[in-house]
Amino acid sequence: MFKNLDFLQTGNVRVLVIDGSQSELKKMSDILSANGYEPSTSCSGERGIMTARQILPDIILLEADLPDISGYEVCKRLKSQPQTEDVPVIFITADTEKDDVLQGFNAGATDYIIKPYVDDVMIARVSAHSKLAVKSRQEKMLSEMIDKYVLEIIIDTSGIIKYISSAFARLTGYEPDELIGKSFDMLKHPEAFRSAMPDILDSVKNKYTYYKEIDIVAKNGDRCVLNTFAEPLMERRGNVTGAQCFMVDVTSKKELELIAVTDKLTRLHNRQKLDQVMNYEMSQFQRYGTKFSVIIIDADDFKTVNNSHSYHIGDKILVKISGILLMNVRDSDTCGRWGGDEFLVILPKASEGDAVIVAEKLRKTIAERDYGIDNNVTVSIGVAEIEKGETVAKLVASAGKALYKAKKSGKNCIVAYSETDNPV
Repeated sequence: MFKNLDFLQTGNVRVLVIDGSQSELKKMSDILSANGYEPSTSCSGERGIMTARQILPDIILLEADLPDISGYEVCKRLKSQPQTEDVPVIFITADTEKDDVLQGFNAGATDYIIKPYVDDVMIARVSAHSKLAVKSRQEKMLSEMIDKYVLEIIIDTSGIIKYISSAFARLTGYEPDELIGKSFDMLKHPEAFRSAMPDILDSVKNKYTYYKEIDIVAKNGDRCVLNTFAEPLMERRGNVTGAQCFMVDVTSKKELELIAVTDKLTRLHNRQKLDQVMNYEMSQFQRYGTKFSVIIIDADDFKTVNNSHSYHIGDKILVKISGILLMNVRDSDTCGRWGGDEFLVILPKASEGDAVIVAEKLRKTIAERDYGIDNNVTVSIGVAEIEKGETVAKLVASAGKALYKAKKSGKNCIVAYSETDNPV
């Protein structure tokens, strides 16, 4: 992800020298300082272990023969502790016997420097191992930062979850063992049209990057909206082994956007959203010739209902009518509150005749519903289909003209614009 991790390194490389000889400690300390390193020294094994825990060096130079405990024991103990297990240990010793060398490597040593050593050779080895150690630590720090703060999930080519970051676990409320080994499909939100997994896998298998907004469900049932960036994971030979997905939580943003286009009372779309949808359908009509129709619905004598039963009862009736609209149109249709006691339904790929059929179903269902009052609740409906050369404003005006005729014709009925006087 990052080619240069130097921003994670502060100060000079820290080298801890553990040796029982004060003269050797001074000699190595002077050499290291002269070459830009930051040396610390300890003259015994126990003190060296304690110092290593405190300063967390980048590399340790360790004499095998110490006055209190052996260097091999020191190395084993350093490698057994989480704070120092990854720190490279270079033994400095005059022992060149095979068994001694093997004992050092078995204890966890990274390398050996044989006494008497050449200063430049020692520095070269310290430089090589410290660079690797610093890079490894930087990568580990970065990995921990990503795990803590970045929403990440890895799936294999079958859609099985192999890894989730701590940030993803916090967002969704799942423990890693509740998701790892399970299908990514289990995160699909119940209201989502389809799972995102097939599209993600199709993209990465073809070595493309996937970028899309997806809906998932948290453990408590909450909806999470995530901008998802997925790229293929590949083995050394280039074969795709899965997908690495990075995500940005945009749930709050989406909730605010939804509030902005939702009518507070009925929870239907508001006029702003209806305008957006009609403008989109108009662009489809102008580009591809795909027709669409609109239905305008107005509650009959609703002022009388409000005056007789209170605005509170009137609001409840509007909410019930809204529910009827949602239950009796297609998923592709858009219902909204046009204003007051007026509603508008947008029907993509529907002719005027198709819209009249839907309108009649709505009119009949609304009239038959029990609203808990002695007044009959009915609606008048106007229907219009987009025509060549029309604007959205003209289409709505045509539906409004049809609605006006329905009101004049006795209410509780439907009029299509083509049935009005001089439709143009």
